[in-house]
Amino acid sequence: MFYPKSLPWHPTARIKKRPAPDFRFAAMRIIVGIFVVAALGGFILFSFHLRRRALPVPIIGIHGFVAVIAFVVLLVAIFGRT
Repeated sequence: MFYPKSLPWHPTARIKKRPAPDFRFAAMRIIVGIFVVAALGGFILFSFHLRRRALPVPIIGIHGFVAVIAFVVLLVAIFGRT
């Protein structure tokens, strides 16, 4: 028997269509995690500064590198294609 799909008694009319997944939300979780790692590096550097100790150069480099990577990934997630 033929039923137009627009009618409410059609067998598939009650199936709710799920929207396509938006991968930006998953990217935002990753970005927040990367920013947290960069912030922890900043707190470590600040603690060295407060104790008037020499700042460890590797932590300075890693902190800056991680922050830049997180910012670039954030821009790609916002302005990139979906």
